[in-house]
Amino acid sequence: MSAKSNDRWAWVLSAILVYVFLAAAVVKLAGSRLMVEEFRAFGYPPGLRYAIAGVEIAGAMLLLLRKTAPYAAALLGTVMIGAAISHLVARETLKASIPVAVLVLLGVVGRIRWRERGRRQATGRDSSPASRPTP
Repeated sequence: MSAKSNDRWAWVLSAILVYVFLAAAVVKLAGSRLMVEEFRAFGYPPGLRYAIAGVEIAGAMLLLLRKTAPYAAALLGTVMIGAAISHLVARETLKASIPVAVLVLLGVVGRIRWRERGRRQATGRDSSPASRPTP
């Protein structure tokens, strides 16, 4: 696949992931009965629901920036690993497949954006202060 094609895929997947994470955060922040009961069943304190929602919002916004997308994918991937483990511990195998699928999509976006980052640095198109040679 060409770099241009990869870029398009990264944008499409990023848009889908941003929607998924923002929707999930809104449901958590709104205090949805399902979310409250699920966090309680997992044995998590109520404040953790708000913290995870905050991480989901921040991660979703960072996915929209090429330079921060790989880090956002890693951050949100960590949340998805925690979600999958929570469901597996609760013996909810089918529910655990959802965060695993999202984790795979995050991995694709993170890899594409990380490789782009390397290409930009190799060609000198990265204009960040850290990429400029020191005199």
